[in-house]
Amino acid sequence: MFLMLGYAGAIIFFLACFIGFLTMIFFGINRKKYERLVAVYQGESLYMNDFNQLAVYFGYFGSYFPTVFFYQLLKDKKIKIGKDTFAPAEAYAFMQSLPRELTGWITIYYWMHFIWMNMIAVGGVMLVIAKLAGVDPNA
Repeated sequence: MFLMLGYAGAIIFFLACFIGFLTMIFFGINRKKYERLVAVYQGESLYMNDFNQLAVYFGYFGSYFPTVFFYQLLKDKKIKIGKDTFAPAEAYAFMQSLPRELTGWITIYYWMHFIWMNMIAVGGVMLVIAKLAGVDPNA
């Protein structure tokens, strides 16, 4: 049983790596939209935390965090910016007023990241459980 768990974990883990690679390709295809979205948003001088302002300069490797921020604005989810304060309503209204061709990719990109990160975690846990159970697939 643990041998099957180990194999399933390895398959899930490597499938997650493949999906992670696909997110890189997807970002490359939508990079211009991402850069334009960031420029338009920052041009309006709307709220964005310091970490996200820095992360936008790291290309694919920093894109996840600003994308989650934009996703939350698009989906009208509360973004806490202080102890009792939330992102201003103008940020939500502005983001939701942007054309779909500029923001449509964000939801797909968000869910691609969500899926591959969770698959990496699940596959890794399955591999660790199999390893701790003493399963050696080479035996």
